[in-house]
Amino acid sequence: MSNTTLSTSSCYPYKQIPFQNNPMNKAYESYGYLGLERNISLLKDNSFPIEEKIKSIQIINKIIISPEMKSRAIKDYKIIDSIIYLFTIENNKIDKLVNKINCFENCCKLIENLITMSYFKKDLKELLPYLLKIINGTIYENTKLKHSSVYRDKIASCYALLQFSNCNEGVNLLLDYHVIEQLIETLKLITNENLMEIICKVLSNCCEYVPKARDCCANLNIVKNLNSILDLYNIYSLSLIESTCLLIWNISLDGDGKKLSKEIIPNLNRVLEYSFVNLLQNSLQYELFKNILNYTTGAISSILVNEDAKELMLVNCNENNTLNGNDICCKVYNEFNLLENINNDIFRNLENVIILASELPKNRIQCRSLLKNSNCIKSFP
Repeated sequence: MSNTTLSTSSCYPYKQIPFQNNPMNKAYESYGYLGLERNISLLKDNSFPIEEKIKSIQIINKIIISPEMKSRAIKDYKIIDSIIYLFTIENNKIDKLVNKINCFENCCKLIENLITMSYFKKDLKELLPYLLKIINGTIYENTKLKHSSVYRDKIASCYALLQFSNCNEGVNLLLDYHVIEQLIETLKLITNENLMEIICKVLSNCCEYVPKARDCCANLNIVKNLNSILDLYNIYSLSLIESTCLLIWNISLDGDGKKLSKEIIPNLNRVLEYSFVNLLQNSLQYELFKNILNYTTGAISSILVNEDAKELMLVNCNENNTLNGNDICCKVYNEFNLLENINNDIFRNLENVIILASELPKNRIQCRSLLKNSNCIKSFP
């Protein structure tokens, strides 16, 4: 008897419930290999109600914490087939909207968990069309659910795509399945800030890792849409503005993005001033404002490599429409010089912005008159 107990505990270190004692039509609350196999098989079993299937998905998500368990789920227990089943067959059978949203949300969280190991990305690529279908699916506004609730599955789907986008291989899969193009179109249509923010993060990762993604974003005129977001910089959440500025910077790193991003310079300068003023005044949001300032200065310096963009530093762009880009950048640069704890990345970006802008004679004349005790002037043309 003791030998049997030892064998069982070594194979299944967590609580086990024998098959015969498992109540019918209930999720299998066991967290070893047996629980993993059983709960994955339940997902395609028509005798189980959707509420129990959702519980099974949640149990599976807790089980697959190790690469070995993820591998078992994908390779041995065919979890991808079960997820596709839930996205397709169950889609037509789930009568309650709240159950449908809960089911899809938990499936997407499960996919996100599985993709955390980069070498599983190719195995999961066939789930990409289903993730996109959820993001672009009907928004059920006329329901008794809270406004935020109807976006839960869409947001979870975007987080799964975010896991795909954190390496070159994953980004290339997103390109192959035309995910980037569809996310850009979605971004143009939606109004939910959380969804907009995560899409910006996905696209930003894509642009950071793969040059082809930068050209794709630039040529589909995403900059116009990002410009519209920055128009409302003091209304939208800081995290959305942060993600937008980083995306602009990554789009403008090279290729078509560098020349097609120039129209956004006035808005970037406006956000630059806003973030710097608040950086000095808002200790609670210090990190966010610091990141926004870093990303805006980085984006402007990247875009200003393009000669046609330098003229846009002369456009008045502050809140009162009295200061142009040169005024703002030099003012911030001068005040940075007076700070004790200078962020070197931001300071270096600001120097690059001013030096690149000064390659245009009109900018150079203005910047010389605005800068105080600056070594930056020594680098002017």
